[in-house]
Amino acid sequence: MGNYGERSPEAPNSRGRRLLLVFALLFSLCFSHIHQGSVWTDGVRYAAIAKNIILDGQYFRLYDDYTEAPYVNKPPVLFWLIAASMKALGYSTFSVKLPGALIAFGAMLLFAAGACWLFDSRTALLAVLLFSANALFFRSVVDINFEGLILCGGILLLFALLRLTHLLHLDFITALALGLGAAFLLISKPPYLLFAAPALAYALACAGWRGVLPPSIAVSAALIVPILAGMSWMPFVFSQDNVGTVLENQIVEPLTMSGGYWRNFRQWLVVIFGYFAPLSVVGLYVVCRDLIAAVKAKRRQETLLFLWIIPVLPIVLFAVCRARYLLIPLLGLALLSGRYLAATLPVRFILLLERFCLLVTVVLPVAVFGFNFQFHKTHPILAAMRMQPALLEQGIRICVGRGEIGDIEHPAKKRTEMLLELEYGVKVEVDDPGTLNWTEEGEQLLLADAKCQTQLEQQGVELRTEKEFRRAALVRASSVRQ
Repeated sequence: MGNYGERSPEAPNSRGRRLLLVFALLFSLCFSHIHQGSVWTDGVRYAAIAKNIILDGQYFRLYDDYTEAPYVNKPPVLFWLIAASMKALGYSTFSVKLPGALIAFGAMLLFAAGACWLFDSRTALLAVLLFSANALFFRSVVDINFEGLILCGGILLLFALLRLTHLLHLDFITALALGLGAAFLLISKPPYLLFAAPALAYALACAGWRGVLPPSIAVSAALIVPILAGMSWMPFVFSQDNVGTVLENQIVEPLTMSGGYWRNFRQWLVVIFGYFAPLSVVGLYVVCRDLIAAVKAKRRQETLLFLWIIPVLPIVLFAVCRARYLLIPLLGLALLSGRYLAATLPVRFILLLERFCLLVTVVLPVAVFGFNFQFHKTHPILAAMRMQPALLEQGIRICVGRGEIGDIEHPAKKRTEMLLELEYGVKVEVDDPGTLNWTEEGEQLLLADAKCQTQLEQQGVELRTEKEFRRAALVRASSVRQ
């Protein structure tokens, strides 16, 4: 692996062509599909919180309709962005997903630019492909989530530390990148700053205490001002009453394994070698092949990249299996793997890969807009109402299957009510199989999802289907059989 700034020879037009291809590919991956489907799980909560910001003008005291209580679990910046998008474009799946998609797009462009600056455009293209070629990026990072902000912070910190280990002193650009990287993590998920600790400690050790002292007021300001800005929301949100709630959500919950240690560990193995393949497979080979040699040869930038990956071990051993926890460490793995493949793959193969990327860039929007190919699911009740809008006007009762998450007895019911209110601007009451009241005649017309129908039949209710939708149906439910 080459040293910092040691690029492989390539023609300027080749570099420009590859970077333009990366831009087009990321644009297609991030924006071609975000209008599809409906918001799900936490996305419904986040959109409702953003709606409340628009209605009551409270930018720091957020209110969560889901728990019917103030929301303090996460920093407010993402909700401000969603609220701004909803205010400008109105509520839609597209408008609430747009801020997350823009941030993820910007983060990956920054990653590609950093890889090209550190190595070459071949490495940039391969690193971006390895990192984004998985369902987590396509369906979660480019969504109503904090992952885009987290990636921005992680990428800025990573390249700032690589620059520091090369220069061995703190200049304005390095200080600004460090400050902005920390700020992005502070406005998304502050505990993720811990993931950069091993690499940060190594970079500081390489530079020495003289190297890390800011040489001027401008450099000090470039480092400190973004960090203070990233922390500025905290006094408005945190109080003595809710610190425990925040710590529970950010620290305790990720370390609480409900299904047993070994089951959680097996899930991690599936995520790493299934979900994140081929990045994990190539990356593991590169780590086993080059780690000891890099440390012995004192190749500082390569050693730092290996240290950037180290948090994968404690995450897998001690944290609940959630794939997004690995995003920051995998940035380093993507760089190492991309550099290795760029140096070993035949030029002809890389050219074929470029053509494949161009094909994906064109085919993806054609499939979405030309053939209406669906990459995202739509809530079954909402899908039925979109197919037959008169269902809402007719006042037909809606029923969704029961379920439990944590202390909230029936999340599906609550989320469906919130989603329908976001979509149609009116409160719609949703039932579940346990709350339906049967008349003496014992027959009701219901719009029920598949889970609700199964649970009603298990209770002995006779169902007669009037009209089928996808994963839902308009049914006549007769009273419980004796």
